[in-house]
Amino acid sequence: MTALNYVNRQGLHHGLAATPFDYPHSSANSFFRKELGKPAPVKAMLLPTGLRHRYLSRNVTIPERYRMNSEGLLLREDIIDTSYVEQVYITPRNFLFQMNKSTDEKDVAEQRQEKSGTPVVTIDLIEQGTPDFDVRQMLVNEQGRVNKNRMTDMEMCRLIDEYYVPRMKGETSEATLYTCTDRERNSLYETIAQDIQRTRYANKNDQRTLIGRAGLSGKYVGESQLRRCLAI
Repeated sequence: MTALNYVNRQGLHHGLAATPFDYPHSSANSFFRKELGKPAPVKAMLLPTGLRHRYLSRNVTIPERYRMNSEGLLLREDIIDTSYVEQVYITPRNFLFQMNKSTDEKDVAEQRQEKSGTPVVTIDLIEQGTPDFDVRQMLVNEQGRVNKNRMTDMEMCRLIDEYYVPRMKGETSEATLYTCTDRERNSLYETIAQDIQRTRYANKNDQRTLIGRAGLSGKYVGESQLRRCLAI
């Protein structure tokens, strides 16, 4: 259960959401749907089987039982063993408690009392190896105080993929960050960093132009974050 807690609360620990359920890609949204008032995916959100090729390479096939939404993402409900996870949590009430409780010494002590012979599951154990890992910051993030003025990695990566790369390489299906050379990525870094600075210090009229053109909303973007999203 403790290991599942960390998986379901990744968005929270990394400062991407105020609760596990607020992170759109969290598996937490797949469990106890009926009891928590979460509707099942509607047919209108699903991508017709004949259009799947838009998101798959030619030599990849996926069984039809795995549904795909309009953004090309496979539905979690078709992949996750929801019945097993719900059995682990037993009740929706306990599930909500586990999603909202704080990680502390009491949590560690309870695991040790079980004497299962397995290592105590902690953030340090699960998140070790993560770039810029800082357990102290993760515990702060766990309180759900999300900085709304900070651009998320997902927002920044989408901006790079949908605006900056096509502007550099042209509007082609092959124009992705992963077709960019190291030199091109460094050039993108300089361009985006300049746009961020211009947006930050521009007057209101110029700011509207920049926001409309590049999607920069004046949110804070750190140097390490930009390098991470550009894979440099």
